Amino acid sequence: MERIPMRDESVTELEQTRLTLRAAGDRLGEAVTLNKLGFAHKEIGNTRQSIGCFEQALEIVRELKERNGEAAILESLADAHGEAGDHARALSFFEESSRLFRVIQDHEGAFRVLIKSASLEASVGNQAMAISLFEKALPLVRAAGHDAYEVFILSNIAELLRAAGDKAVAASISEEALRVARRAGDRMAELSVLNNLGIIYREVGDLPRALSLFEQALHLRRALGDRAGEASTLHSTALAYLLMSEPARALACFEQALALHRALGNRADEAITLIDRSAAHLGLDNPAAAIADLEQALPTLRAAGNTPAEVGALKMMVTICVASQDRNRALPCFERLLQIFRDAGDSTAERATLAEMANVQHTLGDRVGTTVSHEPTMPIRPSPGDTAVRSEPPCPCGSGAPFLRCHGLDA
Repeated sequence: MERIPMRDESVTELEQTRLTLRAAGDRLGEAVTLNKLGFAHKEIGNTRQSIGCFEQALEIVRELKERNGEAAILESLADAHGEAGDHARALSFFEESSRLFRVIQDHEGAFRVLIKSASLEASVGNQAMAISLFEKALPLVRAAGHDAYEVFILSNIAELLRAAGDKAVAASISEEALRVARRAGDRMAELSVLNNLGIIYREVGDLPRALSLFEQALHLRRALGDRAGEASTLHSTALAYLLMSEPARALACFEQALALHRALGNRADEAITLIDRSAAHLGLDNPAAAIADLEQALPTLRAAGNTPAEVGALKMMVTICVASQDRNRALPCFERLLQIFRDAGDSTAERATLAEMANVQHTLGDRVGTTVSHEPTMPIRPSPGDTAVRSEPPCPCGSGAPFLRCHGLDA
């Protein structure tokens, strides 16, 4: 007989145990085994089967009035429905589980389920509800002295507020998260907060504070041997220097980040850094170097299927080539943009690109079409772990747009 894989053996054995316990009339044992069977199915990706097992276990523990077991199984059902993509049912089970955990005074279970509910609400875009649930969990976590959970909750509230535009409050809450992480001696949590807080301060224009935080994060990443994270923080630092109109210092940081990406073989992150380094070259009035960076990045972006970044890089190429009157380089970029927009069925972007292409042909000597103003540069993905930049100096290319936004770096 063909050997059954080990994980399937676990399911098979648990099912046999369940049948034996049922025949013996051991209802509690059967419920416990059904719960284990639910987790075993979940482990091998049989989410629907796991839900069925949890539902049977729930029926039994309710019959036996085992409230601790009922709360735990409700949580398991919520997790399984969340994995299955049924967010409404998951949230309903989380709410029921949280209520029951409070009734039996299992405070850790109560705040754990609140955190899960908040994270699920955030994932489906319900920011206000997510913040409310995180705030309900916070006093329970503090009462239990769980610093790691507190940092997690504070950081998530700060990020939700930042996304909603309330960056001053987000910064204040992140500062609190930083104090808790340092008090707990949790260096990884401290590192995460330092990075996120630096991005918030960069967004609100407090660039000296942002640079100070990035420098602290960089020191900690190096102490922990986190080379990929070191590259990300160097990238974030470089963007801050660009905002300070210090392209030479930005370029130095980009160079270090690129060296790390290449040493680690991180081609996708290398391509993004090349795009952003092109802005530093532009700031130093070196369009040829900027174009070389973009040409080097584009094949990787296309191979990786990173279409937003590819579109941003192509539009940067067009901007630079038009300013340099390099028609021969600009037109192939337009052709690729047209192909992307046609493949995506984006007729509005296609028409705008055709009009801009005609404008460039007209301006650079091939007089066809009519003159139209340039479309705003499409944003590209920011550096790994990074966020948008909102206030920046004017672009040196003469477009009149803010520096990073002009060249697709304001995501």
